[in-house]
Amino acid sequence: MRVLFTTLFTLLILLSSCNFGNKNLKIVSFNIRYANKSDDINSWENRKPLVKNYLKKGNFDIISFQEVLKPQLDFLFEILPEYSAITAGRDDGINGGEHCSIFFKSSKFELLAKSHFWLSEKPEEAGSIGWGAHLPRIVTWVKLQNKRTGHIFFVYNTHLSHVSEYARNQSVLLLLNKIKSISDNVPVIVTGDFNSEPNSQVHMLMTGNWHKHFSFSDTHKISTFPSKTNDYSFNGFKNRNGIKRIDYIFVNGYLDVLNYKTSKIIKDNIYISDHFPIMAEVKFNIDRLERNGENKPLPRFAPAPVFETSQFVFKDSIIVPVRSDLLNASIFYTLNGRTPDSTSNRYLSPLIFTETTKLTATTVAAGFLSSAPAQRTFIKGKINNADLISIKPYPNRNFSHTHCQWLFDGRILQEQIQNTECINITGKDIEVIFKLKTIQEITEVYVSILQDQNICVFPPKEIAVSVSKDGSTFRNLKTVKTRNPFAITDGRKHTLYRIKISGKVQYVKIKLTNPGACPDDYSTNREPSRMIIDEAGVL
Repeated sequence: MRVLFTTLFTLLILLSSCNFGNKNLKIVSFNIRYANKSDDINSWENRKPLVKNYLKKGNFDIISFQEVLKPQLDFLFEILPEYSAITAGRDDGINGGEHCSIFFKSSKFELLAKSHFWLSEKPEEAGSIGWGAHLPRIVTWVKLQNKRTGHIFFVYNTHLSHVSEYARNQSVLLLLNKIKSISDNVPVIVTGDFNSEPNSQVHMLMTGNWHKHFSFSDTHKISTFPSKTNDYSFNGFKNRNGIKRIDYIFVNGYLDVLNYKTSKIIKDNIYISDHFPIMAEVKFNIDRLERNGENKPLPRFAPAPVFETSQFVFKDSIIVPVRSDLLNASIFYTLNGRTPDSTSNRYLSPLIFTETTKLTATTVAAGFLSSAPAQRTFIKGKINNADLISIKPYPNRNFSHTHCQWLFDGRILQEQIQNTECINITGKDIEVIFKLKTIQEITEVYVSILQDQNICVFPPKEIAVSVSKDGSTFRNLKTVKTRNPFAITDGRKHTLYRIKISGKVQYVKIKLTNPGACPDDYSTNREPSRMIIDEAGVL
């Protein structure tokens, strides 16, 4: 009798344990690194056994992948036959480009709904690129029901821009609004590579209490049994401890977090990926938890200030009015210094410059996040009456973007370039020629170059200045090499190159050498880089 009682008691414990396990979810977010032949020892073929071993041993309920190319997707289907998958290529919504895939156990969950959208101003348009990002970014989502417990919940999986903070911020705002419209008042899990550290604005936006139904928490921070390591997820194939934490699993208040873990898998100097996979074990609440206090409205970014002058060079002094298109906004600025904030100089009246000055300004307004900075350098110098008579290759007149509003001040073949067009030559050198009214002494050539890595726009490799008296034979006066054109910078900025020269001439040629194909860090397809001239002139 005692043996029978013991056996029954043990069986009850096991059944209880099984039921408890079914209530919990083990969720993984894993950027597997797209298959890149230049990864040498960390090539996809070498990493496949590590990926397979981790996924098969983990017995995970839901796995969110990023950077999955079609051949890699086929491999995952092969090794994970017990999972169903929802996936779409970011280039066309089918198989083209990288996928943000969601795998879930077929025996445990029933698929109720699925879809995807792009992080852009046109989220339903396949392959659309948003806010100047030079690559499409996609969100895949599923609505699932636990077959045993009946719990219904959503999973969203994404991969944000790796070069543009502006694009990342706008993407998160779109994501949150989409979640509100699709998944109102139900459990939601958001996974992905956010390319942002915990102190970033992206993280703040994701975890802000903007609305009671999509107030999210970082599972790493609220886990009942937190990880004992630094949990840096990005390793770059070169740091065993990781470099920074940019991969996340966020949950709303309907889910508690039991465990969190970063698996730092390296064998024979081969990394499982350039990102370590992260795992969170969560369980459903009976009641939703309000974690962040009082609700606040979802913020928007203030528009950048506008400098109300087209003049770039001045002889004695220049007056620069600055305005904001936002009512009751404040403008803060710095001169020849750091990016401004609310502790910087406050704009009250038009600025007057008598020396060469770099002006940077930002808009601050209640209910808005601070704008991206506007920047311009005003040059004091002798203004030569020069016409721009030639540019080769001819500007790409088809290039137009809502965030591209820079112009080359001058006439090209008797045709004025408008504000919505750019001198944008993809993958080619740019050559411009100025003609002065007469043969005269010149002292300087200036070129203002736009740099915006989220649209693959980089500085030139070098700038060469040549001169001529008759326009037929040019001699080189000076060549200036730029510093590392592909050095990572965030946001959009203007770089002014002032090249001192001397001579009596009538024609001046400025040649910008394209820096070459975009590195892998910026483009998976090694697409050509762009150069954009904001302004150029002769002093």
